[in-house]
Parts: sequence; C-alpha cells; structure tokens
Amino acid sequence: MSLSHYPPKSVWRGVAGVALSAAFSLSLVGLARAEISVTDSLSVEGFIDMSLFVGEDADGDRTINSALDQMELDFNLDFGEVTARIDIGSQSTVVETEQAYVSYAPEDMSDIGLTITVGRFLSTLGWEAAEPTGLYQYSVSAGIPYPGYQNGVSVRVSPSDKVGVYVAAMPSAWDVTETDWETPSVEGQVSLMPTAEVTAKVGFAAEDMGDEYKSELNAWASYAKDALTLAVEVDVLSNWAVDADGTETESALHYLGMANYGLTDKIAVTGRYSAFDGDITGMNSEFAVSPSYVISDNWGVLAEVRYNIDAETTEIAVEQIFTF
Repeated sequence: MSLSHYPPKSVWRGVAGVALSAAFSLSLVGLARAEISVTDSLSVEGFIDMSLFVGEDADGDRTINSALDQMELDFNLDFGEVTARIDIGSQSTVVETEQAYVSYAPEDMSDIGLTITVGRFLSTLGWEAAEPTGLYQYSVSAGIPYPGYQNGVSVRVSPSDKVGVYVAAMPSAWDVTETDWETPSVEGQVSLMPTAEVTAKVGFAAEDMGDEYKSELNAWASYAKDALTLAVEVDVLSNWAVDADGTETESALHYLGMANYGLTDKIAVTGRYSAFDGDITGMNSEFAVSPSYVISDNWGVLAEVRYNIDAETTEIAVEQIFTF
C-alpha cells in the first residue's frame, strides 16, 4: 500500500481533539494561525502546504512527486451567541467547500457549555487530524478509518473543563455526498480531561448499510507535558468491507502509538507505529520517523521516512507549511 498524504476528504476526517495550542510549540502542530481580523465580526485564517514525496510500490518502481498539496482559507463569523465557519480548501486543481456550519451557544446555558451546530462539520472521532497543521508528521496512519465531513446537526455539552459529551445525527457518517435522511447515521463521544496533561476520548459512529450497520468504536488517550507528547489509539470496526463475492463482511482493528519530543525550542522528532488488521484485507502496518524544524511562528518544515512493514516498501517526504 503506497502512502497517500491526504485521502479524499469525503472518505475520512479525524481531528486531534485535544486543543492544538502553543503548548505544542515544539512540533509543527503549534504553528500560529493568527485569525486576521477583517471586521469586528469576521476573521480569516488559513495555510499553504507543499511537499516532495518519494515512494515505491511492491515491484520496486519509484515515483517522485512535488506539488502544492493543499491551500485553505477559513472564514470565522462571530455574532455573540451565534457563530459560523466556512472552510474553502484546494487540493490539486479541485476547490471545494470543506465545511460550512452555524453554531448557537446560548449565554443562559453557558454553565453546561451547550452548543448546537447545524451544517457541514467535521467528525469528532480520531486522534490524527485531517489538516497538515494538526499532524505531527507528514502521513496519516495505516488504514485510517475515521468518518469525514458530515452534513447534519450536533449537540455538545461541557459541564466542566474535565468532561464533555457530544452527539450528532446525519444522513451518512462516512459519505459527505449523501443527503437522504431515510436511514440516518449517528455519532457520539465522551471526553475526559482529568488533568492538564491527560486527555481521553471514547466515541462511536454507526451507519445503516441496509442489511448491516457499519460502525466504528474509537478510543484514544494523550499525555502532553513540557517537550513530550504521547498518544495511543484503537479503533474497533464492524462490517467495514465486503469480500469479492459479496457474502462476507469484514471486522477490523486500527491502532497506533505516537511520541513527539522537542529537542530544542525549534527542533522536534516524532515516531509513530500504526496498523490496520482486517479479516479480509489482512495486516497493513507501518512505522514512521519525522523530524521537524520551526523556522518562524508561521513557517515550518519537516521530513518523514515511512516504512511499510508488510509490503516492505520505504517512502520519504519533505514538507513545508505556512500558516496565517
């Protein structure tokens, strides 16, 4: 399996979930996004992502690609209790609206942190983020299974800074082009932040596929203190795929372990092991090492060497990200 830096956004979308703030300034995750103020109620932010990728297939044939991977403009609207966000992204020559939603957070319900969101928004499941600005390395993990952008309605409650609950309904959890509500999908997540260093989240998504329900049970935990960030994750997948005869469905596991350590205030290194193990597709596992360097608050570079253990292939990438 060759490395795909960003699978189509309609196929997957994970979000790191933990606040990606300056606390992680020793990795590219901490690059500043300044939210340029246009008016009192409108601000704009975004990023430019470019890379050089060298890979090989199982036959040893090498490919070298260099391109603008992604550019994005995010428009944030703030009208007090009502806010909105519109993300316009460009990959290759395709320009699309990644998400566009309106959120309502009534002031008289602020004690429980109630927020209602309607529109196209991002799934909450998964440790690894969809955007390069939220990743600690160039690639995503083997067989990453998270739901993607979703058209629907969600409700979030945060009665304290240590507990959060999220539920959402949409026509499809994994297919953003689906608009039929006849067989809706659901997603939910419970978040626990017992200390400033520890975050743990357990989530579930299910989709009616006709005869069966496709589902994902996602759980991850992270520890971040000073220069060190650690994360572990497991996904239990049911009815994930159908064999060639259309008679058997696949159950699978996806899991990863990641460590990021800041060597200096500008240099960090990330190591990650991940695997996807399915009843039908079998095992796909990889190990990646990615050093990064922060040139300025808004500009960073990283390199990655990724080895696919089962296919015995090696892939190399160099990436630069500019944020604003």
